[in-house]
Amino acid sequence: MAAIYMACILMVALLAGALILKFFGISLPALRMAGGLIIARIGFKMLDPAAEEALPEQDQREALDRRDIAFAPVAMPLLSGPGSIAVTISMATSVDKISDFIPVYFGIAIVAFISWLVLRSSSRIIGFMGTSGVNVLTRIMGLILVCVGIQFVANGFIGLLTDEAIASIFMEAYPD
Repeated sequence: MAAIYMACILMVALLAGALILKFFGISLPALRMAGGLIIARIGFKMLDPAAEEALPEQDQREALDRRDIAFAPVAMPLLSGPGSIAVTISMATSVDKISDFIPVYFGIAIVAFISWLVLRSSSRIIGFMGTSGVNVLTRIMGLILVCVGIQFVANGFIGLLTDEAIASIFMEAYPD
């Protein structure tokens, strides 16, 4: 169910993302920078998982009482959190025609299926890799996420600097 929820969340973000950006006046470079910072933050947490704070007692009790965790916290925010939503909305802004949504929807479906496979076989994967293997893989993936996040921030910054409105301000300020 978590994979299905994730796919639905990302598909709604794809459909409504460009409208939300326009409504709030958020530029694509700003979205890329914010998404990149979120992705990098998640990556840094994966690099040093011991630094995470413990949940407050009330949250721990609530988590133990919860029977269905497919939507929260697995689908949202773990599988389809702010970083993946920002990436999806970023893709939505580059779509010109309705038919251009089809490959992105297909990509979301593939990611959801792979996520389902991984979640379904997670106990076997952990048994095969062991605690040390999982810790090593977590840190490697954390490093990759930090790199992806920093690249998003860089692309957003370059997009901000090369935006026509910003360029015209610089051209007016420095005509020569």
